[in-house]
Amino acid sequence: NEALQTSIFAEEKRKEAERSAEIAKDAKEEADVSKRKAVISLEVARTAENALIGEKKELNKTLTNLDIANKEARNATVQANNSRKYDSMLNSISSLRIQIQNKDYDPDNLDSLLDVVKKSYLNYNSATLANKGINIPNNNMYQVLVTMRNELMHKGDLKQIPKDLASLGNGIRDISISPGGYVAVGGDGGILLYSKQPYMPGNDSLYRFPIGGKDRIRSLEFVSNNELLIGTVQGKLLQFNTSTATKKVLEVGIPIEQIVDQILVTPKGVFVLAGGQVRRMPLSELTKTAGTKELPKASAIPKELPKAPGIPKELPKTATASKIQTIGETVPNLSAKSIFRLNEEKILIVRNDNAILLLDIATLQWQPINSDLNLKRAVTSLKSSGGKLFLGLDNGNVVLASLQQLGNTYSIKSGGTIFAHRTRITSLAYDESSKKLFTASLDKSAKIFDLKLEKLGVKEIERSPYSLEGFEKWIWDFGLIQTGKVKTLLTVDENGKLKSWQIDAEALYNEIISSIKK
Repeated sequence: NEALQTSIFAEEKRKEAERSAEIAKDAKEEADVSKRKAVISLEVARTAENALIGEKKELNKTLTNLDIANKEARNATVQANNSRKYDSMLNSISSLRIQIQNKDYDPDNLDSLLDVVKKSYLNYNSATLANKGINIPNNNMYQVLVTMRNELMHKGDLKQIPKDLASLGNGIRDISISPGGYVAVGGDGGILLYSKQPYMPGNDSLYRFPIGGKDRIRSLEFVSNNELLIGTVQGKLLQFNTSTATKKVLEVGIPIEQIVDQILVTPKGVFVLAGGQVRRMPLSELTKTAGTKELPKASAIPKELPKAPGIPKELPKTATASKIQTIGETVPNLSAKSIFRLNEEKILIVRNDNAILLLDIATLQWQPINSDLNLKRAVTSLKSSGGKLFLGLDNGNVVLASLQQLGNTYSIKSGGTIFAHRTRITSLAYDESSKKLFTASLDKSAKIFDLKLEKLGVKEIERSPYSLEGFEKWIWDFGLIQTGKVKTLLTVDENGKLKSWQIDAEALYNEIISSIKK
């Protein structure tokens, strides 16, 4: 019985253990299910959190885009307002110019009109800076200021160099300005106009000198402030002293039928272009004869006397113009159309076939220049400043370019073309300090282009020039001269006029305001 009871007890314990195992198994399975549910819930929570983060990012992005759109809308509104103000100022200045052109004002009472001009100038500058970010030249404003300046000078309220400086009966072809500000002009009438002192307001007297022989002046170049070289149509090269009003004929071997087209003074000598040939004459040949009235240093008595005693074969000749025999060199293997100063060592030459060459002024060796210009029209004028090149063409275009050097090789790279005039460019000038390019043409117009606008593109430069107005015939040449604190542009034309111009609106405005204050 005891064994039976023990067996029964053991069986009960076994069954109880099995039940406990089943319970534990069920609990483990339930725990696994709960764990899986928890993992799933965690994943759901993480997904929800990520979705929330994504939605938050999208919301922030939407807010950023909305902020950008609002800013753009505000900027567009500001720009539209600036544009309207700018257009309104353009219309206002255009109307002001028409009013002044029609003389619709009282010349004896300019105060109210000058006040309008002052406000228009300042408001335009403000409007163009707000609309374009840079001061765009306005030709109508420039013409208004030119007219006001002329009115004030006519009334005696403004003392500056007048617009109309001199007049000759025939066309004036060339102008030369010395480093010290002395001026000389001459042309088809054979009359030289020159100053004996730096040309300034109050010191603007010009003297006349006829070169004689029914000859005509074609080219001029100062050697110093009082020594001037004159090239003529009859192949003469004259040396003229502005202090003593005396001239000498320099014999450099130019045939009488060859026009002395150009003269360049360089540290290595004087270069003369005549008949397509380029000649170099030493500066020493000029400086040793400068300012004298004497004949060449030949004996006053002939070295040889004739067999018959007492009468020489030939007595020394006397003349109003001495003749000085000079030694010149011709640049070999070259037929040139024009020559232009590049720097202290080099000259640019336009050959008859329109190729551009570089001439070493010391060795007289020339070399071609590589170019991407692909010019199909003749180069009629050229100006260089630093590495910049400006080429005027016979169709009225002006090519902006740069001269680049790599070792001994030079190349010209185009920077764009300005459609400046309707026909041949006759002259170019450039002022590095103001970045202004001056162009003249056979179409009877001259213009001032502001190259500071290059950052806005060549087309903006082309659209916004000042015009020099009032020419009856074409302009032949320019000259820039420092007159006090400003630079003045001088022009000579086929009508025989020498005129002066202020080169920008700011200088004109300052002149006018200074006269109002006085």
